Amino acid sequence: MALIEIRVKPLHPGQRRVLAEAGVRGNFLRCGRRWGKTLLLGRLALEAFAKNLRVGWFAPTYAHQEEIWRWLERRLAPVSHLISMRESPHPRIAEGGGGLIEVWSLASGDAVARGRSYHLVVVDEAAFAPDLEAQWDYAIGPTLLDTGGVAWIASTPRGRNGFY
Repeated sequence: MALIEIRVKPLHPGQRRVLAEAGVRGNFLRCGRRWGKTLLLGRLALEAFAKNLRVGWFAPTYAHQEEIWRWLERRLAPVSHLISMRESPHPRIAEGGGGLIEVWSLASGDAVARGRSYHLVVVDEAAFAPDLEAQWDYAIGPTLLDTGGVAWIASTPRGRNGFY
């Protein structure tokens, strides 16, 4: 991919601290509304994509899936002629050098992303995901095995579920 500039908001001190203390394989981020979890994770996804890495983004509902998809579309609009973007059967952005972002809804069950391989996995608003533990064990977690990739699981707290 040619050198391009993608505009995103600067990180606030809390986000910079989280990145400075990030783990090599797995990261859990629990913080309140308006902290900027999705924006931080979106930035990580774009950085991975720019390095020709494969990203799997998992959202708890189709509405959450739509939100991050539109955010990515806006950020990548200046280079949309250089990449392939499609919305069906699930949102997908691909670049000729191998960069890929696939956006999945966890509302579709535990078969989501089966057979895929990612360098970065993001589970956004994980506390709202139905049956998160089974989805992680049977579908999401295995997508990182081939690459030794990193996972970011983030959410606003909500009850005593798989994210808890």
